[in-house]
Amino acid sequence: IVRTFISLPAGIGRMPLMPFILYSTVGSLIWCAGLGWIGMRLGNHWRALGPYMHRIDEGVAATILVLVLSALLRHLKRRGA
Repeated sequence: IVRTFISLPAGIGRMPLMPFILYSTVGSLIWCAGLGWIGMRLGNHWRALGPYMHRIDEGVAATILVLVLSALLRHLKRRGA
C-alpha cells in the first residue's frame, strides 16, 4: 500500500524525478524478488496453508473496515462541528 501512494508525498515534497524513479525501481525489485522467493517456498505447501491465509484475509479486511469507518466518523464529526 505504501509503494502505491508514495508518489504523492514525493511530488508534494518536490523530490527530484530521477532519484525517485531510481529508489522506487530498486525498492520494487527487492520487494517483488522477496515476494517471489516466499511464493516459491510456500508454493508446495499452499493447500495446507489455505485455511491460515483465509484467516489473515479476514483480519486484513476487518482492519480495513475499521479504518474506513473511523475515518468516516472523524469526517462526519468535523463536518458537523
